[in-house]
Amino acid sequence: MKKRIITIQVIWFVCSPFISLFICRNMPIIRDLLFHIFFLVLILSQWLAIKTLSHLDD
Repeated sequence: MKKRIITIQVIWFVCSPFISLFICRNMPIIRDLLFHIFFLVLILSQWLAIKTLSHLDD
C-alpha cells in the first residue's frame, strides 16, 4: 500500500507544472507569476507528502 501511495505522489509531483499551466493559461497578464506560485505550492506539498510517507512503517 505504501509503495502504491508513493507512486501516485511521484506521478502527481511530475504532473504539477502541467496542472499549474492549465490553471493559469487564461490569465495572460499574471500568468507567469501565478504559474510560479502554483508550481512551487504543488511541488512543495508533494515533496512533503513523499517525505512523510517515506517515514511511515509498512
